[in-house]
Amino acid sequence: MGSSFNLKKKQWFLLLGTFAVVLIGLGFYSVRLGRDTNFDLKMYHWYNGYAYWENRYEIDMQPSEDGFWTNSYLDAAYYKLASNISPKTLAFVLGSMHGITVVLLGLLSIRVLPFDESWKRVCLGLLTALVGAFNAISIGILGTTFYDSLLFCLPLAAILLLVVALERDRPIGSSAGEVLWVILAGFLVGIAAGLKLVNGYWTVGIAAAIPFCALDGWRILRSFTAFSLGVLAGMLSASGVWWWWAWQVAGNPIFPLYNRFFGSPLGPDYTDTFRQHSLWEFLTYPFRLAFHYNVGGSVPVLDLRLCVVLLLIGAVLIVQVYRLARRTKPGQGRRLERPARLVLAVFVFSYVTWLLIFGNFRYAVGLLTLAPLVIVLLVEMLPLGARAHMVLVVGIFAVVTVVIRPQDYGRSRFDGEPPHVLVPSPDQFMGSMILMTGTEP
Repeated sequence: MGSSFNLKKKQWFLLLGTFAVVLIGLGFYSVRLGRDTNFDLKMYHWYNGYAYWENRYEIDMQPSEDGFWTNSYLDAAYYKLASNISPKTLAFVLGSMHGITVVLLGLLSIRVLPFDESWKRVCLGLLTALVGAFNAISIGILGTTFYDSLLFCLPLAAILLLVVALERDRPIGSSAGEVLWVILAGFLVGIAAGLKLVNGYWTVGIAAAIPFCALDGWRILRSFTAFSLGVLAGMLSASGVWWWWAWQVAGNPIFPLYNRFFGSPLGPDYTDTFRQHSLWEFLTYPFRLAFHYNVGGSVPVLDLRLCVVLLLIGAVLIVQVYRLARRTKPGQGRRLERPARLVLAVFVFSYVTWLLIFGNFRYAVGLLTLAPLVIVLLVEMLPLGARAHMVLVVGIFAVVTVVIRPQDYGRSRFDGEPPHVLVPSPDQFMGSMILMTGTEP
């Protein structure tokens, strides 16, 4: 079935050639978009990188507001890179790095698509990866310091590892070697969550999907424990030292998040303003977002793929209930293999966790990227013929791609003034009170 990965030489050339074109193309497209001047870059990303290399964390106290406390390792890398290469080269490098997601999603799609014909899997897998990468958030943050799309490579690689392990036709956790795969998957997701905590919903989503990989209680327990240990090791590797410093200075290792539990005197608890507060809001979130962007963010945006996923889930559930009620045979709807069911489970559990904790649409970039693959799998579960399946998938892809309105967080010409940090002389302000006003950093 579709989980085998025996490709011909021509198919590998097509894959590698497409991936190379995408990586280079995204680099040039990032340059075409212009210099990144997003609000967060000016507010804290540039300062945090500067503070890391100039040891300002031992001197300054929260000049970049709440962003002062976020893990600055990625900002430090960005600052060092931006300080040593031209702005256009920087934009090209960051844009190309975003293409890694396309490579991983393409490999994942080819492995889980339920088709016997290898050419069909390759072509549709590549199309799925391209549509996944071309979503309203990933295009808006291409080549920027938001890092969300780039860090999604780690959860995506973790899902791919679990899928590869499942292709051995044995449940996850059947042997010590397969447990190591689970630990490595958890480690990758843990690194993503440690570098940026908003990626934590992927740890919950993948952990909740483990029963779809390990079919009995003992394997589930062993795999869940292994995955949790991997997540813990990844988070501590990526952010353990940083959290210890924040604990010593602020009294809260993840300040200002969950400060109602830690009680740090440096500020109030941070509350995400986009969380949903009722079952109705929860179920209708993507549909309301399509008409009112402020439901999930502060920047105009439009992407319908989450709406499509929810509608298809509803259609599949209706079909299954009808079959159970009438006791009819499955018919033309395809029963998905375990790797495909794993992908669906990860998406659903991650979506629910993201919406319960955040609701900020920008943090859903990974869900938007994975959504086209989920759409293909859900369409395959509908009682339609093979040609109808393909027509429906291509039609959906065309619609969601055409109506996209990417988020715009701020761009400028490359000949403009780059970000910088101006440190005034302390003697200039001795005995003075400094009042900062305005809406731009």
